[in-house]
Amino acid sequence: MTSYKEVYDLNRLIKNDPRLANLDACELNSIRFGYLKFAISYFMYDCRKDLNNRYDPESTAYEFEGDGQETEFILHPAPPMQAECVVYLIQENEERTQIKDFTYDQELQSIYFRVPPAPGTGIIVKVFTVGAFEEDLDLRELNILAEGMNVPYLEEAKNDENAMKYIISGRSLKFFSQANHITAMNETVNAQKYYMLDHLISEYSYKGNEDGYSRLAGRGNG
Repeated sequence: MTSYKEVYDLNRLIKNDPRLANLDACELNSIRFGYLKFAISYFMYDCRKDLNNRYDPESTAYEFEGDGQETEFILHPAPPMQAECVVYLIQENEERTQIKDFTYDQELQSIYFRVPPAPGTGIIVKVFTVGAFEEDLDLRELNILAEGMNVPYLEEAKNDENAMKYIISGRSLKFFSQANHITAMNETVNAQKYYMLDHLISEYSYKGNEDGYSRLAGRGNG
C-alpha cells in the first residue's frame, strides 16, 4: 500500500504555505485530499496502477464534557483503524485550545488524559485517517500526483492576494498591479498544468512503453 502522506510529503509548495500553518492535522488532511482528488482524476487513465483501488480519508468528531475526575473517554462508535486524532478543550468562554497532553489507545478506542479535564470543560476529539492507495506506487507516480495537486491549489490561489504573494515570490517574479498579479498567476497555472504535469505524464507513458518494448524484444531474442 501507499499512504497519501507519501504524496503530500513530496509537495513542497503546499506543505510550506504559511496560510496553512494554523490548521490542525485533521483540517490540513481534508484540504490536501481535496487537491489530491484532482491529481488522481487527471492521472488515473495514464497510470499503470489502479488509482481507483484506494481508501479515502475518513473523519469523525466526538464530544465529551469533563467532570474533574474522569481521565478516560471511550470513543463510540469505534474509529477506523490506523487513525490519528486531534484533541481540543473548550472553556466556558468558548475559547478552544488544542492540546497534546493525551494518549490515544487505538486498540481500546479510548483517549486518556494525564490530568482530568476540569468540570464543565468541553472536549472535542477529531479522529481521521490519511488515506492510502492499495497498490505500491513508485517515485515517478508519486511525483506526478504531487505536481497534480498544485493545479487546483494554484487555481484557488488566484483569488487570494496573500497566496499570490507567497507563490509568485517563490518563483522570483515581480509585478506592479493587480492585473499583473492575475496575469502572472494564470501563466503559473498554465505552466503547471500544460507543461509540468503533462510533461511528467508523457515522459512516464513513454518510459513505460519503452520498457515494454525492451522486454518484448528480450523475450523474442531468447
